[in-house]
Amino acid sequence: DDIVIRGDITTFYNEDITGIELVGVLDYWGRFFFHNLKTKRAFDYLNSGVLLLNMKKIKQTDLFAEMRHMMQVKQMFLPDQSAINKLAVAKRVAPRRYNEQYHLQKNTKIQHFTTSFRFWPYFHTQTVKPWDVDRVHSVLHLHEYDDLLNEYLKLRNNLKK
Repeated sequence: DDIVIRGDITTFYNEDITGIELVGVLDYWGRFFFHNLKTKRAFDYLNSGVLLLNMKKIKQTDLFAEMRHMMQVKQMFLPDQSAINKLAVAKRVAPRRYNEQYHLQKNTKIQHFTTSFRFWPYFHTQTVKPWDVDRVHSVLHLHEYDDLLNEYLKLRNNLKK
């Protein structure tokens, strides 16, 4: 997994999804790069890392079968995310705090360690996953999860033994 639940997500989890296929958070970079201006839906490109799925509705609309087919016949950047954004008709946007993909905020409930773009000192992508403790510290300068990460390291070391 590349997410850390850092607060109560009951409100998000219990959101009414009647009549919609999914609920997600805008993709931090996708809202700029992948937004379809022809649809007139402002910033509607969702990140697929954290989603509430209405499986009953998805079975009715055959969304996943359509997505699988699209990924087989069309070459895409971020195929799962691109397909779900192209094909899901009934979707809702949730607040950023439920899938923070860039910088930790005070109200962040779910932090998603995604690949992101950085512009300094040169344009590049940056990928740091939460289990890579050294890079969480050295690259992200994030120590918010040190208690959890230390527990993880102990468990991992015990499993190796």
